[in-house]
Amino acid sequence: LKNTVCVEDCGPQMFVNQDRKCENCQKNCHICENDSSCKKCETGFFSYQGECISVCPNGFVGIGNECVLCDPESNCKTCCKKDKTVCKFCFEGNVLLDGKCVSVCPTGTYKDGKECKPCIENCISCTNGITCDICKDPTFIKDGVCVKDCGDGYTSSSSACHPCQVTDCEDCSDNQTQCKKCKKSHLFLNGICVRSCPKGTYDNGNSECKTCESNCSACISSETCNECYEPFVLLTDNTCG
Repeated sequence: LKNTVCVEDCGPQMFVNQDRKCENCQKNCHICENDSSCKKCETGFFSYQGECISVCPNGFVGIGNECVLCDPESNCKTCCKKDKTVCKFCFEGNVLLDGKCVSVCPTGTYKDGKECKPCIENCISCTNGITCDICKDPTFIKDGVCVKDCGDGYTSSSSACHPCQVTDCEDCSDNQTQCKKCKKSHLFLNGICVRSCPKGTYDNGNSECKTCESNCSACISSETCNECYEPFVLLTDNTCG
């Protein structure tokens, strides 16, 4: 019975009650069997726990006419319709990482708002996507980036590149104050770099300044002296006697 008329089917949004009368379904319900639950909601609404709602609650996604639970292991606040294992947003206190919700951004990533984003290449600890705080072995941090070779004028220690403290030095020791190799057009002298060998030394041909022989104040090689310290005199064989 529908509106005092006998019908074969009550039609949409209605159901047959115990008295064989047509009665309205609950609000926004298209097909139901009673007034306390809904089998199919109207277009634009989703079935959730027997009711029809316009927006699915947290942890669910609207697929078709139903609110479907997001993947529990992903811990999503909202997830994608095409794949309920992929999160779009996370609950408060969690951050999004590759479609999953995690409590802490893992090594090699940093927190940017409500997401974990990757550090730069070869970086294991950072606070942004431009510079690095700690690099992976065997790379070193240099000017905020990770490099395999510190390059000329630097030495590596404690996973970082440090500038040589010796002027015109190309390669220095771990304490930065002792030079191993000087830049081109410079000569090595007792751990420092000079443009020319000072008096009392000579260029040995390997970009190093070596000390002249005993009593010789100026020389061009270990065997050829030009000047002697007083009271020594220069002998004919270019030695001091």
